[in-house]
Amino acid sequence: WVQLSTGDMFRHHIKNETELGLLAKSYMDKGNLVPDEVTINMLKEELSKHKDAEGIIFDGFPRTTPQAEALDEIVKEILGHEIHATLALAVEDETLVQRILERGKTSGRSDDASEEIIRNRIKEYYNKTNP
Repeated sequence: WVQLSTGDMFRHHIKNETELGLLAKSYMDKGNLVPDEVTINMLKEELSKHKDAEGIIFDGFPRTTPQAEALDEIVKEILGHEIHATLALAVEDETLVQRILERGKTSGRSDDASEEIIRNRIKEYYNKTNP
C-alpha cells in the first residue's frame, strides 16, 4: 500500500523551493486551500509513480467537489481501477485547533503555529470541503 499525502507533497515542493512549492506556500501560509488545478496536477504526477501499488490511501485529497470528480477520472486513467471505499474522520473544531497548535510546536510548520491561520483552514474546510 502507498499513502499519498497532498500536504507532504506540498511541503516537499516548498522545502525544495520549486515553482509549485512557492505557489502552494503563498496559499498555505494564509490557511487557504491550494487551487484545485494545481493540487490535481501534482497528484496525477505523483500517482503515476505508483501504478503497481496494491492499494493507495489518499491523505488530504479530495478536499473539494472538483477534486473528488477528478479523482475518479485520475484513478481510472492512471491505474485502470475504480475507487472502492472512502473514509472521513470527524473531530470537534476546538479539539482540532488544540491538536494542530500542539503539532505546531514540533512540526516547524508556520501554518500550524498560528491559531488565526488554523481557524481559517477550518473555515475553508466548511466552505469548500464539507458542503
